[in-house]
Amino acid sequence: MKKTGLHPQIFIIENFLTDEQCDHYIEQTKDKVFEEAKINMGGRQMRVKKFETMTDS
Repeated sequence: MKKTGLHPQIFIIENFLTDEQCDHYIEQTKDKVFEEAKINMGGRQMRVKKFETMTDS
């Protein structure tokens, strides 16, 4: 596990899931509708409109 950010704290765990496990979770959630949720940032509850993902491209 490596830490990539301090504020907010962001950690990366390499190879936590296999490609097959990732595909399975993605398939399970494709047709789901998720409501916007607040996240905790610096002790405050905030709504964040944009999320970034990291992929091996």
